[in-house]
Amino acid sequence: MKLIAQLFILTGSLLLLSCDKNKEITTIKPVKIVRSMPKINIVEPINNFSLKILKNFAEIPTNNLVVSPQLTFVNLSKFYVASKGATRDELQKACGFDTDNIELLKGINYSNYLLQQTVNSSAVDYKNGDSLWISNKIFLKEPYLTMVKDYLPVEFFYEDFINKNALCLKVNSWAEKQTSNRIKNLVKPSDIDSLTRIFSVNTAFFNGRWLNKFEKELTTTQDFFISKDKKIKVQMMYQKNDFKFSENNYCQIISLPFNGDEFAINLILPHENSGLKDVMEKLTHGELTRLYSSMRNDEIDLFLPKFEFESFIDNKIIMQKLGVKAAFSDKADFSELATESLFIDKMFQKAVIKVDEYGAEAVAADTIGVKCLSMPYTFNANRPFLFFIVHKDTNLILFTGYVVNP
Repeated sequence: MKLIAQLFILTGSLLLLSCDKNKEITTIKPVKIVRSMPKINIVEPINNFSLKILKNFAEIPTNNLVVSPQLTFVNLSKFYVASKGATRDELQKACGFDTDNIELLKGINYSNYLLQQTVNSSAVDYKNGDSLWISNKIFLKEPYLTMVKDYLPVEFFYEDFINKNALCLKVNSWAEKQTSNRIKNLVKPSDIDSLTRIFSVNTAFFNGRWLNKFEKELTTTQDFFISKDKKIKVQMMYQKNDFKFSENNYCQIISLPFNGDEFAINLILPHENSGLKDVMEKLTHGELTRLYSSMRNDEIDLFLPKFEFESFIDNKIIMQKLGVKAAFSDKADFSELATESLFIDKMFQKAVIKVDEYGAEAVAADTIGVKCLSMPYTFNANRPFLFFIVHKDTNLILFTGYVVNP
């Protein structure tokens, strides 16, 4: 009987849309930096993958969701470039890895470069961490190591996997540090057994303050309609300001910029006769691009509930629904990674989001019409809505999810 050892893929993400902390940036740089557009524009496949992940939760969206499919995409890319046969084909189809290994990693590298250039000069704090924790029982192949180190900012840790508690302490301490102590207990000793060989852990941390802040004294208790028959009381924030806004026959969309105006949260509110599932089924990268391009500056009466929650996502189940089977079985072929036969055993993500009033001071503007008085549009998020945290210059989705019960 062939012995198959295990890979363990974890992602932890943190999104804070309110904190006022000193900006801190720590990054591990790859050997090579791609500073010009490579053959592949990685934004479209990442965004399409993000929407695939989102739609997998669309059947019965009864719980709040925050997820960073971008993290999963990058995490899986480290194993895709080491895969062959059916393992590679299934990952390629599910994730949209429609290019050769080097071009894929160049695309991710260039996207990281653009993000980092923006972050270095912006008022937000965004940082991501990427790591491989490797058992000292296994040796990674040199061509794989060279390729990954050349293009991805990965930290490599070689550890004794026998002492489960010590290993978990190290992995969790690393994840906590990367997320300013917000993501805790990402891995437990029970997640490790005698066949575990590699932990792949990556993290994302976003700390943004509003460009147009909400005044705390304007926050009131209002109804939020979880469904047509059920409502709860929530703390509803309010402001009247100029925002990019659009609406069509199935939803409204509004963009709330963060301080520096280089990142934004885009909110999609289904019309009352629609629902989250109806809207999500329509969304593709192309449809999102059309929605964004249709937005114009308008004066908006904005009502947005405060919310804070975390999500734990079993990405193994999601990827299996997307057709990835071989990678999780004894048929897995990651032979370009190591001499030992490996398969993916566990794959999950933990994410946290917090949204409240805090942000930077902003100047309000009144518009006086010469011929008529234009009433402001109303965006009242008093029912379930979608959100997308995006890098405005590229429209890359960093986080996505929905709020059904603030």
